[in-house]
Amino acid sequence: MALTTAQVQQLITLLIPAFLDESTRKALLFMAFPNDPTKPGQFDLNQPAREFAAEVVRKLYQNNRADLLVLLQVVQEFMGGDLSRNLQPFVDTLSQPTTGAYAAAPATRKHRLKIFVSYRRKSWSFTHRLVDDLKKQINADLFVDFRSIDETNFEHSILRYLRESDAVLLVVSEHTFTERIHQPDDWLRREIREALKANKPIILVRVEGQGIPDPSDLPEDIRGVVKMQGISIYPDFWHEGVKKLGDFTKLVLHPSSPFVPVLVPIVAGVALLVVIGIIVGLATRGNGSSTLTAANLTETSLGANSPTPFDPQLAASLTIGAIIASWTDTPTPTTMPSPTFTPSDTPDFPATVAAENTRFWQDASATAATVIAAYSQTPPPSNTPVPPTPILVPPTITAVPPTVPPTATEVPPSPTAVAAVPTLIPVGTSNTVWTPVEQDFNGVTMVLVPAGCFMMGSTETQIDYAFELAKKDSSDAKREWFDDEKPVHEVCLDQPFWIDKYEVTQTQFKQLGGKAANASYFTGENRPVEWITWFESQAFCEAWGGRLPTDAEWEYAARGPDSLIYPWGNSFEDSKVVYFGNSNSQTANVGSKPGGVSWVGALDMSGNVWEWVSSLYQPYPYKTNDGRESTNDINSAHVLRGGGWTVSGLYLRAARRSGNSPDVRDIYIGFRCARSFDSEAPPPAPMSTPAAPAVAATLIPAGTSNTVWTPVERDFDGVTMVLVPAGCFMMGSDNGDSDEKPPHKVCFEQPFWIDKYEVTQAQFEQLGGKVANASYFTGDDLPVEQITWFESKIFCEARGARLPTEAEWEYAARGPESLVYPWGNEFDAGDVVFRENSAQKTANIDSKPQGVSWVGALNMSGNVAEWTSSLLRPYPYNSADGRENSTDTTVQRVVRGGSWNDDALMMRSVDRFGGNAEGWYWLDGFRCARSYQ
Repeated sequence: MALTTAQVQQLITLLIPAFLDESTRKALLFMAFPNDPTKPGQFDLNQPAREFAAEVVRKLYQNNRADLLVLLQVVQEFMGGDLSRNLQPFVDTLSQPTTGAYAAAPATRKHRLKIFVSYRRKSWSFTHRLVDDLKKQINADLFVDFRSIDETNFEHSILRYLRESDAVLLVVSEHTFTERIHQPDDWLRREIREALKANKPIILVRVEGQGIPDPSDLPEDIRGVVKMQGISIYPDFWHEGVKKLGDFTKLVLHPSSPFVPVLVPIVAGVALLVVIGIIVGLATRGNGSSTLTAANLTETSLGANSPTPFDPQLAASLTIGAIIASWTDTPTPTTMPSPTFTPSDTPDFPATVAAENTRFWQDASATAATVIAAYSQTPPPSNTPVPPTPILVPPTITAVPPTVPPTATEVPPSPTAVAAVPTLIPVGTSNTVWTPVEQDFNGVTMVLVPAGCFMMGSTETQIDYAFELAKKDSSDAKREWFDDEKPVHEVCLDQPFWIDKYEVTQTQFKQLGGKAANASYFTGENRPVEWITWFESQAFCEAWGGRLPTDAEWEYAARGPDSLIYPWGNSFEDSKVVYFGNSNSQTANVGSKPGGVSWVGALDMSGNVWEWVSSLYQPYPYKTNDGRESTNDINSAHVLRGGGWTVSGLYLRAARRSGNSPDVRDIYIGFRCARSFDSEAPPPAPMSTPAAPAVAATLIPAGTSNTVWTPVERDFDGVTMVLVPAGCFMMGSDNGDSDEKPPHKVCFEQPFWIDKYEVTQAQFEQLGGKVANASYFTGDDLPVEQITWFESKIFCEARGARLPTEAEWEYAARGPESLVYPWGNEFDAGDVVFRENSAQKTANIDSKPQGVSWVGALNMSGNVAEWTSSLLRPYPYNSADGRENSTDTTVQRVVRGGSWNDDALMMRSVDRFGGNAEGWYWLDGFRCARSYQ
């Protein structure tokens, strides 16, 4: 329907507040027309707001009214409030079909949907796992982190993100509506209030069916939240719950056409939300847990493409039968991870090499469609892994810890051992001059690789061979794919070394104390470890005196001085390798292909799982002194070798190399260890511990004044630690969240040391700390953040220390007096770095000396929250009940102390919450402890 002249003038006047500055004008045009970067250039962005509004309205109205409609919808969602409501009549008018030259062509909104996720910090781990999985279900931007926020105006930035969103996802846990929700400055309350004020759809995610309080128990300004609907998610039915939530969210946020009013600011949107909520509620009363079909979620079923006004009740009624019918099956508890297969390869050198890593997307369209379909979706939860379509290209790789050797029936007979010869075996010498030598190291069989030379990389003839294989896999094959194997060059290894005979098995990894954030996807004692990062692989090898092999060592152990194409020879034989053609879409027991043994006696150097090596992924020629063996660069891609069960013979060649970020993990990545020839002793002892001062063994009774203790400091390898005497205190509180109850007495019979300060960035670098993500805020005396529990633990142990237990941390903060805060029982903003004074960033670790605890420790409250060793379990605390199990990666680890972005309540020394051990966040850091000697 056309606008009258008066309506056009009124619309121009209404839009003036939306066009007050150039940056906002550009942003609105970009969001409305993301696929047309020339659109902003069609208007004079520097003219006064009224003239700009007039130019935009008149040009779009005359040229394409559908474009004007899209822009108005974007302005509604960006600006919200009265302007959004006042624009609605114009949206309704332009949504009506018109005739004549200027009829609006059907068009959907062109901007990407946005969802704002609101949650309590104590629900951080649940929320981030949810967001990661939900991103696989819906095509939308989910805002959950604050890394892109303008830190000069933190509050404004958060609220702007919320107002720009199409909906708000509210995570409802036992912590959501605690007493703090009644504080006017409570952040979660402000987010809910803003969402209600802007008429945003609020989708509730109820953790384990968590209930919503009675409206009378909530502040008046957020009582409207009790009317909202959503989905309950339970741990045993995680994947099915996320799938339901994704389907529900799609229905609520389905993009509208010019003939459908925008969901956000109008009654129809709320009605749709309520109707769908009722449907979900009815459906989930049964055993329901299947999924909506694609047909149920099409635009046609919602009337989005029909040139008639949208009727939410009609749309809901059309889908009720399908929804209820599809949600009547009993869900199967998920007992195995459901990984997302995303083949990728991200090298660090020129585009000619980088192009090789995306070549599989250039396959014939039919093949590409098959691969994408198989590897872009999460398999349904099941106790049996879903066989994926074979990958025709090198996958993203993650190392696997050393595995237990198979039984004698699964491997060739052990060769006769001979003395190692230090003389270099010349390049080109037959591999048969060497007789394999085996030796047991801590129950792990390793084979000796003699000193010698070989041609590393591929000759032109060998690349011709690879190119012919590639053309069988892909019609778009190019020789450039193999540039990272050139130039072929001689590499000599002056000293012999040992390498694992087998890929690290799951039994070996467990028996030798391996630690990984994720269990292997395929389970079996003699299967290789997979689903493991470079960091976890390296830590495992080093823990028992080994290391990851270098890129050159690995290739030499596979090819030998003959420089063979495959470990067994120069032609592919599928009976000698576990690959996609015979793997049945899973790993196999190590050593199951004895015919594929290499010249030194190593099994599975090709196939089964890709293997991490120590080297950075850099161009040839290989040089050990050019930085590629640096242990300080922990962000760049590292090399993966050998191919795995998901790939073809092309990628099983011993010269083939791939690379990926060291923090990547997947179900086709494992590893094996190496060790220098003379490193048969156990790992070196921890750094020396200086003599400790004499301390009375008598326990300080609970309730004793903290002032009975005079702080004692000691330097440990350049790090100042303070002594915490033996004693007792009351752990927990009756005045906080349920996880702080009941208060109970905890005693320490032995003193211990704890870092005076949170670990700084300078200390972390000087002492060889390794992380996948650098700290967000940079400064020598700023605390390390964006660090995982695993990385923190490894750093402390390398110092001869450890992470403090949860009880140790709280005792060091509160003392026998069991204070509320480290400095006393009253909150003092001058003693702590927290939300109200942090300027939205961390501070130097000595910036709040008045906040010192009774033992002399700083920043026990605020600045960064701190990892502890303990699993998050209910009170009372008992160190013998399994909560100090260092190998359990299925439960959250306790984080203490609050951070620069947390409120005063979280500065209390009793406040506790959990974080996934592999999670990292710019609010979290750590400090170390060590036992008293």
